[in-house]
Amino acid sequence: MSEYYQLTTPKWDILQWAVDKYYTYQLAAEIGADYPKAFYPKNRSDVEILDGKFPMILKPVHHQGSDAFSNGRAWQAKDRAELLSLYDEMCRLAADPSVIMIQEMIAAEPGTQVSYAALCKDGTVLADIFAERVRLTPPEFGVSAYVQSIERPELEAPSRRFLEKIKYTGIVEIEFMLDRRDGLYKMLDVNTRAWGWIAMCGYAGVDFPYLMWKVSQDEEVSPVRGRPGVGWSRTFFDIGAALQTVWMGRPFSTGKFISSLLRANHEMYVWDDLKPAFMELFTFSARVFRKLRKIISGKSKK
Repeated sequence: MSEYYQLTTPKWDILQWAVDKYYTYQLAAEIGADYPKAFYPKNRSDVEILDGKFPMILKPVHHQGSDAFSNGRAWQAKDRAELLSLYDEMCRLAADPSVIMIQEMIAAEPGTQVSYAALCKDGTVLADIFAERVRLTPPEFGVSAYVQSIERPELEAPSRRFLEKIKYTGIVEIEFMLDRRDGLYKMLDVNTRAWGWIAMCGYAGVDFPYLMWKVSQDEEVSPVRGRPGVGWSRTFFDIGAALQTVWMGRPFSTGKFISSLLRANHEMYVWDDLKPAFMELFTFSARVFRKLRKIISGKSKK
């Protein structure tokens, strides 16, 4: 296959600093980047004496297993009793309990979930963009439903130090959250792959897949930064995110939501190829129909 394909994934001695959160936060501390307080319990006794602020979340330090825990995103505990209960459940689910990480949770609020995305060569940033993940589904730990390019220079220095330190080559998205308790942007994840909203970057002037191809071919890439103010919507996910926000009783403006959809570039809706849009509409309608049928069927049995 080497005649037709070129592997662009970095070697493991570089990749491990992004894939394994134990190493990610170790390096973050070394370069002076802020990150949420994290704990790596060896057993239940460690959890019983853990000194941290609630709420906390449990999640895997990496997603390399095939069990239910390794494939999950995050489990939230509001107090010590719930933390111990969830830890016990995680130990039953996880093939290797040593992958369990406990972390202080940062409240997800409007304007707090942001990213720095970049293309690098040997640790030098060639192209980058700042973005805010405005709406997610589910709202707490979900996938991006509406993303907008922004200016957020506070993220640049820690991100570049991290990438320079590991001499990273490739595309990367570094997720941060603003902790309103101390006003600090804290590093959460380093994603060394194409992210869900990468198409938005193209609309904002940074075509990461094409630029990555140029790097792989040893072609010159002129430095470029994405322009702010470009919106991107994963339309049906976005509508679901809005409904979930209303259902949870959180502040929601219908006018602002509709306005953002009208201004946005949509994941599936491009005028020169409408087939994906019709397929998504069909899939969404079928999913709604199945759920309604299940609800009606459950009521009829009662």
